[in-house]
This record gives sequence, structure tokens and C-alpha cells, in this order.
Amino acid sequence: MTPTSLDNRANRAVTCEQAKELLVTILKRLSMCCKPMSADWPGAVWPDRGLLRLLEDSVMHLIATERMKRPSPAWKAFQLLNKRMPSLRLVLRVNNLIKHARERLEETGQSALDKLERQAERGDENAQKLLSDIGRLKQLLSSAKAIDWKQHERTLEQFSRTRSVELACNQTGPIGVRCYTRALELLLVDEYRHKPLRDKSRPLIEWVGQIGHPEAKSLLAFDDVMAWVVEQEEGTREGKSALQKREKQRERTRKHREWNRGKWVYLDDWIRLYPDEKYPHWRSAYAEAASKGCEVCGKSMREEPYLWFHRTRHVARCPHCQEAEWWADGYEIDEFGYPSSWLGEDATREERIAERTFKLGSKAKQWLQSPEGQAWLRKGGAKLKAIEMTNQA
Repeated sequence: MTPTSLDNRANRAVTCEQAKELLVTILKRLSMCCKPMSADWPGAVWPDRGLLRLLEDSVMHLIATERMKRPSPAWKAFQLLNKRMPSLRLVLRVNNLIKHARERLEETGQSALDKLERQAERGDENAQKLLSDIGRLKQLLSSAKAIDWKQHERTLEQFSRTRSVELACNQTGPIGVRCYTRALELLLVDEYRHKPLRDKSRPLIEWVGQIGHPEAKSLLAFDDVMAWVVEQEEGTREGKSALQKREKQRERTRKHREWNRGKWVYLDDWIRLYPDEKYPHWRSAYAEAASKGCEVCGKSMREEPYLWFHRTRHVARCPHCQEAEWWADGYEIDEFGYPSSWLGEDATREERIAERTFKLGSKAKQWLQSPEGQAWLRKGGAKLKAIEMTNQA
């Protein structure tokens, strides 16, 4: 081992040790988050986006020392590092953070406007009308004159302890005035009471959804906006991933065709070569392969019309051995010796054999029902009767 490689390994070890120390510090800070400060001060400290991003980056840095590819979703990296470094108790600490966050959100509950929005999404027309009027009120306060607030009495009753449109000041008045005042209470008091918690909890809720944590849905249920954002980001990532896979497949196909100079690559990198190949590269490959004989049976392949050449191992097989192996693996072999299967290469050998048996049985049944098959059956039946008469005699 050269001194340079030793220095690189030492630098990497120091970097990993620093990342581990940073991760321990971050986990200690997170252990104090989302917990009530005291009985007199029920508020909790919530982690911000910077701290959560630093946590994820530290985990990915430690994982990258043994894995070149970034795990997806990111929660897989947390699980892998937890197995590699159990003393960190990484998964347990993140799970505890999410548990405490859910408890804080459940204590506060949903705001009245959040409940109205959910009812409106389910098709409640009364909730939709009230939300529409509240939206008009937000834009222009003078629009309250043109709104019939009495029509919202039944919708506003659900947010009252006594199931009536009662005001927080415990005063009475005309129903229209009470409905208008109750709507303002929902808009100004109840909504703004939940706003600070919503703003503080959103970084954690969004981050939990982005890393693909199993309990992400339980937190996203408290914030429809973050649930929509995470859903859109997942759709974007899936679209980019599918696009990248298609691009890689196109590039792989292009490279294969360019490298193999027009030769198609079949199952497990096998290429079909003929004695009269057009390109010198393939003529020399055929001559070398034919001189060595078949990899399986060892027989010469000079008398064969073609042979199968492995693109990476540079060995060859005669048509009988290679096509027999494909048949044993469940593939169909056509009259030209090419393998195929409706299920593809991802299916198991047993699944391909079952599919081939069913397919060939269906073909045989169709052929027997054809005029040619019926003639063959009649001919075979006549021969069978002649054999039986001969045996009796």
C-alpha cells in the first residue's frame, strides 16, 4: 500500500470521526425538541430546517463511506447507519422526536378553519359557502355588508361547546351579528392561536415526509399544505427517476449497439455469430471461438451454421447446448433458435415454465381444432385401430 493511499484513508477516517461527533451533538439537541419546557411553560422547542438538513447530511456522509449510491428514500440510510452504529440509537431517537411532535400537535388539535377546509374537501356545501365568505372578508372588510351571515348558523354551531352560536364574551345579540362575530373569532383568534405552532412544526413535518419515514402520514394529517407539498415533491422525484432510468436504458442500448457494431445482445450477454461475418472483429471472434470448441460439450462448432458467443467472458457454445439451457430456464425457442418469454427476465424460472406450458398447451389445442389437426387425429385414430386389430389377431 502506497503512502498516498494511507494518507487518504487517514483523512477519510478523520472526516468520518468528525461527522460522527457532529451527529451525536445534533441528536442531543433533537432529544430536547418537541417536549414541554415545564408545567408553567407548556411551549416546546421545534427543530428548524437547518438542523434537520444537517442531521440528514451527516447520516449520508457516514453512509457514503461504504455505499457509492445514495439510498432512496433517505430513511433507508438512517436504518443502515443504525445497524452499523447501534450505539447512536439513531432510529430510536428520530422515532421519539416524531412521537413527541405528534403529542404536541394532538394537544393543540386542529384549528376551526382547518376543520372547515376538510369538510369543504369532502363536498360539504355549507362549509364551502362559509369559507368563501371568510375569504371575501379577508380581502375586503366592507364586503361583510353584502353577506347573509344567518345562513352560516348551523355550520358555526359545531365549533361551540353548547352547540349554539355563542360568543366568547358571553353576550347575546341578533343571530346575524352573532354569526358575523363568531366568524371573526374563528378567523382572528382561533386561527392565529394555531398559526405559531403550525409555522414551527412545518419544517419537521415536511422533512419527515421527504425522508420517507413510516410515520410521516400521522404528522402530515395535521397540515394539509405540507401534505400537498410533499406529495408534489414525491411526484416530481418519481418523474425524474423514471426519466433517468429511461435515459440510462437508451444510453445502454446505444452503447451496446455501437460497441457490438449492429449485433443484438440476447439473454445474459450472448451474441449470435456466423462463419461469414461482415466485420473483421466478429470474423476473428468467430474463428477464435470455433477453434476452442463448445464450452459445455467440448465438441467442435465448425460444422454448425452459427454459434453463441458471450460478450464479456469471450467463450462460445454450440446452438444445441445454449438453446437447451435457455429451454431449461423456461424460455421458448423459436424455429430460428432465438429465446423469448412473455414474462421477461424478471420472472422466476418456475413462472416462465408454467407460462410456457400453458401457452404451448393452448397452441396445441388450437391446432388440434384446425382442419389439419382434425385430419391428423383421424389418421392417428386409424393407425391405432389397425394396431389393436393386429394385437388381437
